[in-house]
Amino acid sequence: MQERHPSSDAEIVNEFAAYYNADELPDVTTDGFAGQLPGRAAESADRLRHIFGDDGARELAGRLRAMAADRGDPLLPSIANATMLDWHTDEPSWGVMHRLLTDIADDLDGGSRS
Repeated sequence: MQERHPSSDAEIVNEFAAYYNADELPDVTTDGFAGQLPGRAAESADRLRHIFGDDGARELAGRLRAMAADRGDPLLPSIANATMLDWHTDEPSWGVMHRLLTDIADDLDGGSRS
C-alpha cells in the first residue's frame, strides 16, 4: 500500500479554518492579537510538522513564504473563504497574514524570526 501524503494546500486551508476563524478571533488588526501571533504561529507550526514530518515541514515553509511574498497567491481566497476574513484584500489584515505566514514558516524550518 502506498503511503498517503497530505496536500499541503489543503492542510494550510484546514489549519486556518480551524484556528483562525473570524467567529473565534478578536479583531486581528489590534495590538492584542499582534501579541498573540508568535504563540499562535508556533502552535500552527507544531500541528503542521506533526502532519508533514520534518522534511515535509521544510517544504511547507517554502510554500508559506511564497504565499507571503505574493498577495495574489490563488490559495489566499480559499483561506479567506474558510476563515471568513479578507486576509489578502484588506490592507491591515494582509499585514497580519504576511507576518503569520512568515512566522509559521520560520518555526517550521527552525529559522529565526525577523
